[in-house]
Amino acid sequence: MIILQLDSEQLSVLLQNAVRTVIDDIPRSEALSKISGKPFRMRDAADYLGVSTQTVYNYIASGKIRPKKAGKFNLFYQTDLDAFIKGEKPEKEDPSQFIKNKKPRL
Repeated sequence: MIILQLDSEQLSVLLQNAVRTVIDDIPRSEALSKISGKPFRMRDAADYLGVSTQTVYNYIASGKIRPKKAGKFNLFYQTDLDAFIKGEKPEKEDPSQFIKNKKPRL
């Protein structure tokens, strides 16, 4: 058993290096999503799930995953991908939330 005596500065440097090592080991897309909450694009979602992009397209076609559309891009939030990994079915979006209350034409 080895016992080390470190002062506060040495301990601080040791902890910073350990955290930096852990962060460097996380894939960039995953790290960005966890920090900023930004959605994954198709390739990043495939990497996160550990499958090919074609497999993600197959999941979409079969209704196992529902991407969010942003123009021509399919976007995936980490929470949705985590739910898929856990075997949860995607929630159906209520289309009425996107319809503004308009006055009827006369």
